[in-house]
This record gives sequence, C-alpha cells and structure tokens, in this order.
Amino acid sequence: MQQHPSQYDRSRGFTLVELLVVLGLIGVLIAILMVALSGARENARATKCASNLKQIGVATSAYAADNEDLLPYEDRGDEAMGYECWVDVLQDERYLEIGEGDQSLLVCPSVISPGTVAGVNAEIESYRMNSKLAETNPANPDYFGPYGRLSRILEPSRTVLYFDGDVGGDNISFKGRWRDGDDDVAYRHNTSTVLTFADNHVEQIKKKELDERSAGNDEIIWQLVGQWDPDPS
Repeated sequence: MQQHPSQYDRSRGFTLVELLVVLGLIGVLIAILMVALSGARENARATKCASNLKQIGVATSAYAADNEDLLPYEDRGDEAMGYECWVDVLQDERYLEIGEGDQSLLVCPSVISPGTVAGVNAEIESYRMNSKLAETNPANPDYFGPYGRLSRILEPSRTVLYFDGDVGGDNISFKGRWRDGDDDVAYRHNTSTVLTFADNHVEQIKKKELDERSAGNDEIIWQLVGQWDPDPS
C-alpha cells in the first residue's frame, strides 16, 4: 500500500540548521544559569564575610572593655614603639578564637591568595581598620594618640571601624581609608563591599552607594575631624 507523502514529512529528522539553533539556545540558557549561580555563590561569600567582620567588631569591643576603652593599633610597622597591630592583638589575646594555622576568620572568602609578600602570608591582608581612628601626629588637631577610645566617637553608628580591604602589594597593611577615586576598599561581592561600624552593626554596600554616602564625610564617617569627644566623661 502506497503511503501518503505527508506521512514522510511528519517523520523526518532535524535539519542541521534546526539542530544548531537548538544547541545555541541551550548554550545561552547554560550561560544565564552560570551567571546566576556565580552571583548566588558570591552572595553566600558576602554573608560569610559579613559574619567575619561582625565577629571582629565584637572582639574589638571586648578588647576595648578590658583596656580602658582603647582601640587596638590599626597597622603594622610601629612595634618598636610598642604599637601592636589589631590583627595580632585580637589573636594573641584570644579575643578571636582562631585555630592554629587557620586564618579564615581574618580573610574574606572571596580573596584569592596572592601567596607571600616579604615573607608574610599576604592572604591575611584582607580586612582593614579605618586608619583615621588612630592619629599618630601630635600636631594634628584631632590627635588623641595612636589608640583611640570607643567612647570618644560621637556617632558610632555612622563611623567605619573595619572594612573589606584590598590585598597584595609590596607593603602589607591592615589599615586603610576611603578616598574619592582612589580608596583602599575592595568591592569583591558583586561590586559591593562590607563595612563594620563602631557600634558593631555591619552593612553590605555597593560602590556607587558608598561613594555617595561617604562624599563630604557626611552620612558615612571615615575622617573623624570634629567627630571625637575630647572629654567623654
């Protein structure tokens, strides 16, 4: 019995063009899915980063409570003068419970280890303390010594204490600041960063928003000019 030609039409396979179109669509969908998964992974890392900075802020408050309200020193480089970096203080005096050889609490989970710089594991240069919390120049009108006091910060809920800092370079630094167009802040989490404020609350902020809120040292305070209480008693 002879079959109708239309039956052959219905049973034919894909043409090469149709197959390429289908494969192209699958590729586009996979690319979209990968971008979505990458964003989700980065959001998860940002949550861990915020948790790290929260713990560092709480540890700093505990340290201050035990040391006449003094903040630890913000950077390396002045050990000869008796200044010990906040990283060392919080670890050595057990305000941060960190296992031996484990630096995960001090390193943003989005940081890719740059190896060693000058014999120091540069990986731990991840979070930074706001350098404007310590003034070492006695001629500065805001000089209160290299160890500021928490009680002297007039607006702790708007004053940056620690932040997600950049890493690497020839000089390891655990202090930094925001500067218009040239800051030490790292925007690792989908173009956002994480900040701990002096009252220990944490915020994740996009770069554009941080620039706007930091401009003029207004809504977010980095430079403590006029923001220190000279006599908190």
